Amino acid sequence: MGMFDSYDKLNHDYVPDNSSPTPSVIFNTIDDVLPRPLLDIKGRFIGYTWNYGELFTFTLSTDDVIEILSDSIVYNNVGESPTNYTVGERVGQQAYNTVDATSWTFVGRTDILYIWVEDEELTYPTDGDKSIIIHSDMTNRYAQLNIYNFKWESIFESKSEIGEPEVHLDINEETSKQLKPGIYYCTLKIVGENDCRLKHKFTIVIN
Repeated sequence: MGMFDSYDKLNHDYVPDNSSPTPSVIFNTIDDVLPRPLLDIKGRFIGYTWNYGELFTFTLSTDDVIEILSDSIVYNNVGESPTNYTVGERVGQQAYNTVDATSWTFVGRTDILYIWVEDEELTYPTDGDKSIIIHSDMTNRYAQLNIYNFKWESIFESKSEIGEPEVHLDINEETSKQLKPGIYYCTLKIVGENDCRLKHKFTIVIN
């Protein structure tokens, strides 16, 4: 029927199909890493995005990758830290313990002693040139991933094994059908017997 044709010519037995076609399942090449990072207009990470129907395993870790300066001192054993005899090369130099998630700053020296001060919170520069992994304490704890709808109702939940920093959620054909195109929210928590700590909160956009 043309837009200028008379409605008298309309076939009244015709039922229009206004339903949306179901997207086909999309299999990705090895170069298409999912999920894709979601950035704001300033290029800052705010979450993840993927297309409806794409299948993959959504993996989150309670460990953090941070960028530090190349002259930083790095310790990888529990309890290790700089002492008054640990040489500091410049004021402001930092030291890190990747297991204890702790940092120190070199503030000066006396004739024979070097003075390192423990930072109140893990501190690292914005212009680092070397990556290290800061491990979360998962002793008697597990990681928990939740995906919420726009009402902040949890629609998916996945937990890691006790002591494991990584949690996985399979975005398979069954899961994908429930994640229609739209905006969702995701949290990653570290859960212990008597405590629950929010590690990350971010947005998910499904196209």
